[in-house]
Amino acid sequence: MKRTVAIILAFILVVGTAAAGFTSFASAGDEMPLIYIAGYGCPIYFADTDPDDHNNWIYPVVKDSDQILGYVTENKDILIDAIITQDWSEFDDKLYEIMSDMFKDLKLGKYGMPVNNTIPDVDYSDNHIRSRYLSGSSDPNDWEYHYDWRLDPFDNMEQLHDYIQRILRITGKTEYAIAGRCLGANLALAYMEKYKDPALKKVIFYASAAQGVNPIGEIFSGKLNINADSAELLLYNTEFGLNYDLGGFLTVTDEVLREIVTDLNNICGLDVAAFCINNVYHNIYKDIIPRTMRDTLGSFPGYWSMVGNEYYDDAKALIFGGLEEEYSEFIKRIDHFHETVGLRNDEIIKEAQKRGTEVFNIVKYGIPMYPVSERGKDVGDGFCTVRDASFGAAACKIDKTFNNRYLKKAAQDGTDKYISPDKRIDASTSFLRDTTWFVNNSVHDDFYIKGDEELIHLILQTEGFNINTDERYPQYLFYDEENDAFRAQVSGDYSVVDTWYEATDTLARKMRPFFRPFYFIIIAFIKLVSLRLRYYT
Repeated sequence: MKRTVAIILAFILVVGTAAAGFTSFASAGDEMPLIYIAGYGCPIYFADTDPDDHNNWIYPVVKDSDQILGYVTENKDILIDAIITQDWSEFDDKLYEIMSDMFKDLKLGKYGMPVNNTIPDVDYSDNHIRSRYLSGSSDPNDWEYHYDWRLDPFDNMEQLHDYIQRILRITGKTEYAIAGRCLGANLALAYMEKYKDPALKKVIFYASAAQGVNPIGEIFSGKLNINADSAELLLYNTEFGLNYDLGGFLTVTDEVLREIVTDLNNICGLDVAAFCINNVYHNIYKDIIPRTMRDTLGSFPGYWSMVGNEYYDDAKALIFGGLEEEYSEFIKRIDHFHETVGLRNDEIIKEAQKRGTEVFNIVKYGIPMYPVSERGKDVGDGFCTVRDASFGAAACKIDKTFNNRYLKKAAQDGTDKYISPDKRIDASTSFLRDTTWFVNNSVHDDFYIKGDEELIHLILQTEGFNINTDERYPQYLFYDEENDAFRAQVSGDYSVVDTWYEATDTLARKMRPFFRPFYFIIIAFIKLVSLRLRYYT
């Protein structure tokens, strides 16, 4: 129930995040220290309270499902009235009130800095570093760097640099590596740009958000778009644990819900529902998105660093339009990162390589993208598309593969070796095509201890390691859930996306073109009614 309500609320409140977890890579023994820069998620609390008491945390805040459901049920009349009258002003005001209340302690000021004495729960003391080192463990948490993920990446650089220097001093090492996961990849690039350190020998990007997290870009720029197929796929991939008896008439389970949604999608009914949601959003986003984002997620420069280049200008215009002078310092802060790092990923990497830094990338895919996106059918890991996470690899939609013409041309060009066994990804267009691994059947916010550690150790221990070095780790890998391990991908492997596509590749789905004319008739009727309501209210 909690997950069901959370998804419903996500649509209603127009909020998305890019979860990144609290896990990391190993750094032990004779290997150079690997400083793992975590993604979003470090607990935040008031500085004058005890962080060990989780009741003092302002993030993460556990919202009881009844409380979340209350937000919806208490205001359902406002939503119904808005739908009937097409006057969304009261609904917009209520959404803003709810969201502002949820973020009142977490949001940052107009300069992009905390204004209420809130700090992250971290410990980077010498004693902490020394105890980790003397333990001689190979714990993947040994050199993990957490930080205030709300801040601009550059605002965390001094602390990160000091942490790295003290690790080197205490361990006696002279060289080191860093790994950046999700938002941590943005910090890694900022660090590479700011310090240009020749002692940095290896950089590993992992589920990188350096070129944007798609749902965040869509939210900030006002370009959310519910896609029927990706919504169906998300439901297909999610275990809700439903078991509700509807008065003895029907027991709603996960399987029953999937069957209902699949049947609706077969006859274009889910497309109608998606249109209605998108139509509502189109009516409210210009009012609700700017003011809500300025008081919530949009007050975090760290989140702005995950707004992809294709969305950045539109997002700034939408959220700060008419308020440029009032938010001039904030805009200057996010523009600095965008211009220094966001637009120069490739250049920063090239400069690091010239200094002798080897750069690697691990990309996940085979999981449905969140359906609140016009790119919801892109191949990705739920939050980041393969194209963005890989610095440019070509990729198909989830229900497509490269056609014979594309494959034939790749063979003629000698780049067919970079095409995935499932014919959905072409790494030849990736900026780091020889040092990028793609892991099918893996989720953005999960960390696979055995598979990740083995690959990371090989990267650290082997000079010049690439996709051709070890036959156990070719460019395309598959996450084996049963054994928590990576193995070479073969054409017979099936991810969630493959299984969904196979299960829905039926005669009923092939009949969808028959129902399309009825879909357009229904949409035309909805538009007509909507216009009449606006005219008479």
